[in-house]
Amino acid sequence: MELTLIANLLDSKYSQIHINNFYTQAKNLIEQPFDFFVFTTQEELDNINSTKKRDGFVDGIQFHVPKYGKQWLEIDLIQHTKDNGVSLFTTPNVLLNDPMALLSYKGSGIDKVLMQDENVTYYIHKNKYVQNLIQKWDRDEQDITFYNYEFKQEFQVNELPSLPFLNTQNKDYPISLTDDIVTFPYWYTHTLDSYVETCYNRSIDLYPYLPSEIEMEVNGFSYDEVVRIFNKDFLGKSRMTKLILSNDVEEPSLCEDFYDISEYFLEFEGVSVDVLTDLTSHDEFWWGSTGILYRKMGNITATIDDINNKDFDKQITNAKALLKSGARVFWQYTRTTQSDNEIEEARALSKKHKFSGFTFIENKPPELPVKEERIIVKELPDYKLIELDTLQTKPKEADYVDVKVKFEKKVRCKSKIENKCYIDERGNVFPCVYTAREILEADINPYEDTDIIYNWKANNCKLEPLESILTNAFYTAYFNNKLKLDPSNICKLKCGACKNV
Repeated sequence: MELTLIANLLDSKYSQIHINNFYTQAKNLIEQPFDFFVFTTQEELDNINSTKKRDGFVDGIQFHVPKYGKQWLEIDLIQHTKDNGVSLFTTPNVLLNDPMALLSYKGSGIDKVLMQDENVTYYIHKNKYVQNLIQKWDRDEQDITFYNYEFKQEFQVNELPSLPFLNTQNKDYPISLTDDIVTFPYWYTHTLDSYVETCYNRSIDLYPYLPSEIEMEVNGFSYDEVVRIFNKDFLGKSRMTKLILSNDVEEPSLCEDFYDISEYFLEFEGVSVDVLTDLTSHDEFWWGSTGILYRKMGNITATIDDINNKDFDKQITNAKALLKSGARVFWQYTRTTQSDNEIEEARALSKKHKFSGFTFIENKPPELPVKEERIIVKELPDYKLIELDTLQTKPKEADYVDVKVKFEKKVRCKSKIENKCYIDERGNVFPCVYTAREILEADINPYEDTDIIYNWKANNCKLEPLESILTNAFYTAYFNNKLKLDPSNICKLKCGACKNV
């Protein structure tokens, strides 16, 4: 079934950033291709076309001015819906709770929902009823627009309180402090190919420019250390907009100074804080007070991957306390071995408990084909009849290599594109979490190796100023040149292109 998304810019005051982020959100979460339109006024379209504003929109966004404005808006929506397909018309500040349900949801034909900001959302399913309706319109448009009351009666608009795949609580989300500062969860990033290419091919590299986003293992840091490292001068100079408190190594809420550290960043205008947590630490009262702190410029991402684990009830209780406080709480589910039924059950529970959104990460190991065991019987030659110089040998490795993988040199570094870096619990600063894992593993394991040259002392923010680290030779010269000329294996694997040969 084909999908069309339509953003409402007819009488709303949403910015270009809202449109781009709505499109990016859909692009990140919806697996199949879809059309994306922005319905706007003729005045606004003329403004877009007569200025450089159009260049600021992500490629793939199309614009349309409804022929009769909002009077016959439903007709324009139906016309933009593919036969037997579906379309969603809504404001661009919404969150898709369950994007794949857009295709499976059984609408009545024309479903209408009033959003929290009092704007209307339409879900169009171009079934036989809707197709017959548009055929009549195409045949008698002029008469219908004159004798409109008769035709209006044929519209069977089903008014609903909500739609299962859409968060209707959109009035206060995303929070916008200025025209160019919008708070989104950490996974809500610009990863479209067009955006990536634009950023990567810019004339100047990321470094020595300071990152706007930092992912950090906060355990191992005290409040005083954080204030010294991320002083107000650095925050202002770097124009830092986001801090991600990661749980890649340890649960961030277990940090002794977690609350004070969070408050320090959240009080700095323009900085949002994203917390990745499994919600198993502390009790509902602690999380409730934390939620009050985070509800203005923060997001909580609950990493719950197993609904049958012994701590699940506690996780849900703590999540409810956060949601009750007004905080935005997203359920992030990562599949490793779980079945599709388990994922759908988790998705349903996220709706039931009114999470702000549900995001799904596929991390399931690929299924390798089962090889049939073959017994090969060879007759041994009479070595007495073979001259020594006629014997041919082959490398031992050749017996074990089934497929060779060739990596292309082109690497689109996500850290450069998203203007971010990663700090581990000991204060070591890395371009990203992937390079961190490789360098750390090579340092502690004699059987592991890396082709990245890393200076531990020079790149530790507990020993050196963070600005000095991000402008030193490693970041300004070595790492940039390595990406361009001879990318490391981990960079090729995570952010490059590969193919079997």
